[in-house]
Amino acid sequence: MAKVTSAGVGGRPYPTGADYSEALRDTATCFEHPTLARGFVAMGPLRMPRVVSGNFGSVFRVTGVGGAGGREYAVKCFTRAVPDRLRRYQAIAEAVRTARGRWRVDVEYVPRGVLVHGHWYPIVLMEWVDGSGLVPWLEEHLGDRAAIEALADQFAVAVGDLERSGVAHGDLQHGNIVVGRDGVLRLIDYDGMYVPTLAGLGPAEHGHRNYQHPGRGPADFGPGLDRFSAHVIHLSLRVLAREPWLWETYHEGGGEHLLLRAEDLAAPAASERFAVVSGTCPELAGEFARLAYWAGQPVDEVGKLGEPVAGAGREAGQGLPDWLAEAARSVRDLGAGARVAPKGAAGAAGAHGRTPPASQAPPSSVPGTQFVPPPPATDPARSTPAPQAPPLVRGTQSAPSPASTDPARPVNAFPAGVGRGTTPNAGTSVPPSSAHRVPRQTSTPPPERQSGAHTRSSSRTRPSNQARPSTPGQPSAQAQSQAHPQAAPHSAPPLHPRHGGQPQPHAHPSGGFSSLSRRTRWTARLSLAAVLALTAAAGTCTATIAVGAGPPLLLLIGALAAFGTTAAVAGLMHRRLRRAYSATPEVRRYEDANAEREQAGDAVMDALRQLGDCEASLQTVHQARADFATAQLAEAEALRVRHAQDCDALGKRLADALESVEQRRELLEASGPREEAQALRDLHDRALRDGLADNALPADLLGSRLVTQLGREGILTAADFVRVTSAVPTSPHLRAQATLSRPGRTVRVDGMSPALARRLQEWRDEIVEDLRLRLPATLPYQVAQELHRKRAGQRIGLAREAARIRATALAELTALEAEFDTTQQARHRTGVRETVRVDAAVQTAEDALQQAQKTYDQALNRATAARDACAALSATTYSRFLRDALLGS
Repeated sequence: MAKVTSAGVGGRPYPTGADYSEALRDTATCFEHPTLARGFVAMGPLRMPRVVSGNFGSVFRVTGVGGAGGREYAVKCFTRAVPDRLRRYQAIAEAVRTARGRWRVDVEYVPRGVLVHGHWYPIVLMEWVDGSGLVPWLEEHLGDRAAIEALADQFAVAVGDLERSGVAHGDLQHGNIVVGRDGVLRLIDYDGMYVPTLAGLGPAEHGHRNYQHPGRGPADFGPGLDRFSAHVIHLSLRVLAREPWLWETYHEGGGEHLLLRAEDLAAPAASERFAVVSGTCPELAGEFARLAYWAGQPVDEVGKLGEPVAGAGREAGQGLPDWLAEAARSVRDLGAGARVAPKGAAGAAGAHGRTPPASQAPPSSVPGTQFVPPPPATDPARSTPAPQAPPLVRGTQSAPSPASTDPARPVNAFPAGVGRGTTPNAGTSVPPSSAHRVPRQTSTPPPERQSGAHTRSSSRTRPSNQARPSTPGQPSAQAQSQAHPQAAPHSAPPLHPRHGGQPQPHAHPSGGFSSLSRRTRWTARLSLAAVLALTAAAGTCTATIAVGAGPPLLLLIGALAAFGTTAAVAGLMHRRLRRAYSATPEVRRYEDANAEREQAGDAVMDALRQLGDCEASLQTVHQARADFATAQLAEAEALRVRHAQDCDALGKRLADALESVEQRRELLEASGPREEAQALRDLHDRALRDGLADNALPADLLGSRLVTQLGREGILTAADFVRVTSAVPTSPHLRAQATLSRPGRTVRVDGMSPALARRLQEWRDEIVEDLRLRLPATLPYQVAQELHRKRAGQRIGLAREAARIRATALAELTALEAEFDTTQQARHRTGVRETVRVDAAVQTAEDALQQAQKTYDQALNRATAARDACAALSATTYSRFLRDALLGS
């Protein structure tokens, strides 16, 4: 029985690859599909079907017959069970058939596909793509930048077509990418493909580990499944187009990756390979940094291929390169989750163009309160001024309006005069219990009481409402009445000009003196009768004198006596009646009520002064809190500016260091052709020297004597001299001479004629010319590879240096962010403590204000009662007393 790996159809086990190979030797028996039956299977060296083993099965290459004669197909036979295989491949085949793009290869699922050991098993039938896999294609085109970049563009288009079709391949890797002989890139192996109709089934496989997201799991199955692996492949192609030497350095022979491995993607910050590959091409550093950031995020947060790298903002280190800004932003975002955002700090962001840090405006720790800093000061000459936010919002109590903090309108600016309960406008801050306040009213007693000898008068003179000075900034009663005409119904009784602006006493029914005794009444009547009788007698005497009816002297004396008696009696009776008037209970009650009214007025004035002091204290506390909030904002802005300056300085240092590395890299790239040319020249020089050294001096040309003579001078071969010159003798007895020279040395030879010297020079020149014709035009392969390896090592060194510079800058930036956060947290704690203290002071001031208001209301009620009592007794005058005494019963 064949070996199995998993349960198959109907509970039967699936065959192995060897079982399928044995069955496919007879295609007429094992296939019933019209295209495959009697087809030809590609054979291997041992005359067995050539098989390519995969994750879920074995793939055979079959040439069709019949109507499809000559066409080749890839037949995939399954060796493992896949849940819902039929449903999956039906949906995949339909999705591939309707998808757009040249990347696709039509696929057909055949449930009754291949017969093995008497049982039918399903197969997947695809057209065979004649071409090269990605790795062989890259090895063939390594160094052809245009071809590799064109392939990268094709890959990006294919991935975009997948995205627009709403499907995902599920296993993008080098083994599933084929470049056809026509140069078109195609994707194969659709076992793990996602289509919308399969969303609820989950993935059939998890893809190659060297290309997939480190965090990919069974729950990750959606249209964005290919994004991470697409970025890995696309970036690898683009960097190889620019730096082909990376392939020789980081692609091990037979390795299941391009440049990066699974461990490099799982920990990019700790991978030297990732640092070198990403730092080799500065124009791609931002995309590599984004890939490293996405490796630490959920799969569904990976962006689409082709999205531009976002520019770095202030939160990720302003002024830094994109890759470092992205990495720094990820570090900051990780730490941001532990911060507590304030409740009311959002309003301070607009003035400086950035969101304030989490600890800029600490929330109050008092339950039910919220710290709301006022907005920063603006130029008053600009448009409409921004209203200040109230420093405190407590429960349901209404916060002070903006006008309450205006220095020109003090909090305790209550209207003076009668009816202090005038309804305040929206710009006046009035305590809750301040409605219907009535100040002490110093009413003027009736004229009869002012002139009486026994009228009680106060030893303290109190100014009337018109004479009382108002508080600075406090509007007068007239101004209040004009500003608030609607407050009139809540005022006290109306004023009357006759009383100097004082309120008229309330109307009261005439009560009179009901407690007069009979004796008092008769005393008043008798006194009046006596005065009248004496007055009549005096008048009679005066009239008699006037008409001359009697003795003038006696009449004059009588009249004077009558007038004197009348005056004495009137005075005596007046004093007695005055004592009786003062002793009446009505007069005593009136005097007590008047004294109570004066005392209540003093109490109202004292309570009003205390109320003003409490309101001034509360305003001072509110101003202190506003000043503290302003100082907090100023300190936060200074801290932000200092942090931005530090980040700018760090970015400048990083840019300068990377620019230095880039300049050295450019010099290294420019020195390559020069080094190769110099190496070729050195090779030519060595070849010439070696060739000349192999040619000894020609004895048949020079003779043994000259050869021996030159040998003694160290000239043995053609390499020992460069030029031969002859000297013509100036006299017949002198012998001919020749000079053999080379750099740094000259040898004179006697007996060498000019013709012999010329033939020796020609002999050397012919050797040199022959050697030059045989010199290589290019460097030997080994020498060129050695130079390439040397430059590759220097490139790696520069890339590592750049990676170290970036890592150092990132560490410094992280330290700056940590210092910034620590300072912000310290400010937050200080702000919380100060807010608690200020809130306690505000609460104390509010309690004192409420107590003062209560005291004021009590004094006001007392003054009102005293005023009403005085008004009720205002009819108890001396004239009313005389009238009741004379006319009463």
